[in-house]
Amino acid sequence: MTLIAEILPCFLGSACSSVLVNVPRRAVLACGIMGNIAWFTSLLLLSLGVSALASNFLAALAVALIAELMARWMQVPVSCFWVPAILPLVPGVSAYRAMYAFVEDQYTVGSQMAVQAILTAGAISGGVMLAGSLFQLVRAGAGAQAREANP
Repeated sequence: MTLIAEILPCFLGSACSSVLVNVPRRAVLACGIMGNIAWFTSLLLLSLGVSALASNFLAALAVALIAELMARWMQVPVSCFWVPAILPLVPGVSAYRAMYAFVEDQYTVGSQMAVQAILTAGAISGGVMLAGSLFQLVRAGAGAQAREANP
């Protein structure tokens, strides 16, 4: 599939899911763009030879960092941005194929695919959690500096 053919479905998937989770209208376009950023970051890293787990982790980290900035700029909760934006990264096909392999009595293949899907989901959540933690540390450090400057 060409990159051009992936832009619209990725954008629509993220933008439409943002409507489903009641993101403010003014942020829907940004959610769609951030979904594209997540997907293309993952594809870029994969093309550079980075493993699938690391590329999903780094793509989720990048999108979560951008989501933190966008949330402050647009004054909406950060989850309004990162929840729809990481949907293109979610390993739904891997999970489906794992369940299908179990139904077909191919337990070894199903187990391998299930573990891969679980690890990918864990990498995505780890990237989001790391970004949130980094922003909390920065915010705590800025608050401590402000308290020291104004005793």
